[in-house]
Amino acid sequence: MPANVKERTTTILKPKTSESDPLRIAPVSIDGVSGRIGLTLCPGKKQGSKSGSWARDLDADLKVIQSFGAVALVTLMEDHELR
Repeated sequence: MPANVKERTTTILKPKTSESDPLRIAPVSIDGVSGRIGLTLCPGKKQGSKSGSWARDLDADLKVIQSFGAVALVTLMEDHELR
């Protein structure tokens, strides 16, 4: 192969998991209001894409949310996104 031609290679990315990429929760507090809201990606996310894939463990992610102190879980995702 000529020196000025780069060989095309395909990089296979390992899926992001609950172990490799622990769930991060961004706390949001409001002055004058007790409690806080935690924002995070969808627990247990399983999705493939060109930029990488997700293969998260729902139970492990829910334990992280519980250790954050959450007493409720609310999603803003639509039904078709959860399938």
